[in-house]
Amino acid sequence: MALARLLYLAKEGIVLETQLKKKFFRSLIVSAVLFALSIFIFLNVLLTSWTIFPSFLSIIFTVFLGLYIIYAVKRFVPFLEDISSIKNKRFELAEGIVIGYKKHVHGGEPPTTSYTPIIQDEISNQQIELDVEGTVLNGRYRFLYLKNTSLAVFEKN
Repeated sequence: MALARLLYLAKEGIVLETQLKKKFFRSLIVSAVLFALSIFIFLNVLLTSWTIFPSFLSIIFTVFLGLYIIYAVKRFVPFLEDISSIKNKRFELAEGIVIGYKKHVHGGEPPTTSYTPIIQDEISNQQIELDVEGTVLNGRYRFLYLKNTSLAVFEKN
């Protein structure tokens, strides 16, 4: 019976690892495209705005785009940090119960809201917030996740 459980865990680990890699690279590609697009727009506006707009508006627009690029870099850095974890297959493992959800309000009109689960990890005895969908409050799960981006996949435990 113990051997069957170990084989099942090994098989599920490979499946979870594959799912996590797909989720990571999908998110990485979207972030990279948005980052490259913002730099392209920034450079384009920087080169053309000084001749089209009065200088005061050009300065405001340039500062706004510069701040956006700083924000984009801050969002992109965790992906770069997790690439080594993906290459070396150093994933974090958490087993525990979903004890609540953290609300995230995003901009826009109307604003959109998302919720990320907070897990009471039985391995490290810490509370962890992970970027994963499909969990249920008080549900017991096994999570495979990346430390810096908090991207996760799970199986019901």
